[in-house]
Amino acid sequence: MFIARIGSMPASRFLIQTGFLLLTLSQGFAQLKPIEEIGGLQMNHEHAAWPAPESIVRDLRSSNEDVRLKAMAALWVPEALRRAGRPKQIELRYAALGSDETKQAVVAVQMGQLAYATVATPKANGWERIAQFNCWCKYDMDHFMDGFVRIVRAPEQNVEHFELVLRASGGGSGLYHQDEVHFRLFRGEMKAVLSFESRLVNYHLGIEKPFLEIQRRWFHPDFERGGFLVEGHANLWPGAFPQFEGSVYEDSTRDLELRHLGNLGCRVFRWNQEAFRYQKTGVSKSCKSVMPNGAFGHGHR
Repeated sequence: MFIARIGSMPASRFLIQTGFLLLTLSQGFAQLKPIEEIGGLQMNHEHAAWPAPESIVRDLRSSNEDVRLKAMAALWVPEALRRAGRPKQIELRYAALGSDETKQAVVAVQMGQLAYATVATPKANGWERIAQFNCWCKYDMDHFMDGFVRIVRAPEQNVEHFELVLRASGGGSGLYHQDEVHFRLFRGEMKAVLSFESRLVNYHLGIEKPFLEIQRRWFHPDFERGGFLVEGHANLWPGAFPQFEGSVYEDSTRDLELRHLGNLGCRVFRWNQEAFRYQKTGVSKSCKSVMPNGAFGHGHR
């Protein structure tokens, strides 16, 4: 028996074999990683059979509570939150997120201050859920669903594939930050191919000269080079910006970005097929030297 073999095994051999066993187990668990956190975004990789996306959306709008609860459970909404009320917003989109023309479904819902998005792909006998995302996006209530989920065209020539873009925010007293993550379908899994801090608003208080720091970043696709990460930064002192009211805070910070982020930097990102992600090349330079025509906009609000 295994126990008897351990008893007769030399200590050095036992430690070596035990070490190999623990290493193998740890590598197996590391590869699974069912729950992953990317900034303020939480991702669940667990797969499961799924109903047709249209039926999920229909059931989310049902007047029958049991039917709604079952649909919310399919989206991995926690049980306590399912019974707290109906979804405030529901969205269904289809797009080819992988390397072929197969279209995946993305179902997103708003439950109070929380956002949930589920990605499913068609199978021979139905649908399979391949990823679920959630965010406590309480600082983005004014543009909740528009800020949380987008689908954008991947910057590849001669093909039309798309990326799922999700944003998750967080913060505290005097601090707001937002992370943006781009995903593509790779070998049956949704893989993060680009992530960065897209927004920062930080009130530096308790110092001799308090000031407001704002940062903004967005990804501008380029079909020849891959894309550019456009970056802007400004420090504003009292008198340069108005006092914000809670009801217009989000729009006010967006307005400050448009007014004061005049000197923008651009960093080139190229697509690495082997690593299956964008990789930065070089350092950030003036956007005027990288893109003389200035066609990088102000990013998605």
